Amino acid sequence: NKGIDITDTILKKYNESKAKTAK
Repeated sequence: NKGIDITDTILKKYNESKAKTAK
């Protein structure tokens, strides 16, 4: 499902950004 793939990609990018800010 493309919708789920897009959401998964956004969540991954969000988590990466959050991890960088947490430093």
